[in-house]
Amino acid sequence: KNVNHGSWIRASGSLVEPEKTMTLRIFRRMGAVPTEQIYRIQLLARANVSGTQQQWNHGVMFWSVSADAEADIQIDVNLRVRTDVVSKEGGGSSLQIQPEVTHAVMRLNGFSLKRFSHVRGGMAREFGEAFEGIVRMAVDRQNKKLPKQINKALAKQKDSAEFKSAWQYLQQAGGESH
Repeated sequence: KNVNHGSWIRASGSLVEPEKTMTLRIFRRMGAVPTEQIYRIQLLARANVSGTQQQWNHGVMFWSVSADAEADIQIDVNLRVRTDVVSKEGGGSSLQIQPEVTHAVMRLNGFSLKRFSHVRGGMAREFGEAFEGIVRMAVDRQNKKLPKQINKALAKQKDSAEFKSAWQYLQQAGGESH
């Protein structure tokens, strides 16, 4: 029989009124070579976040804590985008766009705990002030992995960052060129 065992963690978040609370800034400059662009991207947003942690031992839950909070976050990303024309087997070429995150940092600009398990209101805010430092340390720990995680997600989208020549589209569609 399968039973729950070990530490279980779940976290989620959603933007709060993004049309009012979210700001996206993008700055662009030329890179070291003509086929390279450098972008500095800054995202400011407010998010509702929630998390739960449970400890199970062979199907018996020892404890469970959960929390809901509102956070003002800032994400700063430096992105290098290279473009390259690649020849394909059987003729034709495509334009490849190769993004790479060179730096990424998330900051917690504000934090307000709304609920800690069954505790709400003023007492939850008191807990929030005590936990804010712990949350900031957890965000800092994640920052060390953030560029690598973003680049991994970008690598999964590699095929969608390639644009085929018009000739290749015609060949795939069974058309002819004159």
